[in-house]
Amino acid sequence: AMRAHIGVPLLRPPLLPHCGPSCSEPALTDWQRQLPNALTLARVLAIPPFVAAFCSPVATRRAVPAALFALLSATDFADGYLARRWEVQTQFGAFLDPVADKLLVCTTLILLSATLGLCMALPTIVIVCREIAVSGLRECALLGLLCWRARPAIPMRRWRCPLSPNPTYSTIPSRAPI
Repeated sequence: AMRAHIGVPLLRPPLLPHCGPSCSEPALTDWQRQLPNALTLARVLAIPPFVAAFCSPVATRRAVPAALFALLSATDFADGYLARRWEVQTQFGAFLDPVADKLLVCTTLILLSATLGLCMALPTIVIVCREIAVSGLRECALLGLLCWRARPAIPMRRWRCPLSPNPTYSTIPSRAPI
């Protein structure tokens, strides 16, 4: 398998280190190969300062965490864009990017629910539990612990629907053969 400069397998082969006269783009430097993963890792490492800014008693308590959240959201866009643009997607980046997103969003929701009380706590619990469940199912599927078998399409039957605005035949799924 092809290896990135930092030792992480690439999802696509990298650009040639020396393109010739026919190459339309210059060769990538080491920092360009590492920048998308570095931005993703920085997003994870910026969560504790984000929490500290949110819990700060300073008068700018709302502006600083909001600006940090906006900056971290921009890095989420930038790392994916740069990795695709420079064709330096790695398995590490593909794994860490959704984890970083979930950590940031869940942390923000928990902080908001601590501030706003029960009206924010219930949706937070639902969203965080859903994120954990979906992530767990994804990981199980990737590890081969789950497999879904494709089922044939459900046969459709035509039924008369007198209560519909236009009482014509509509299609309703049926398990019985037609």
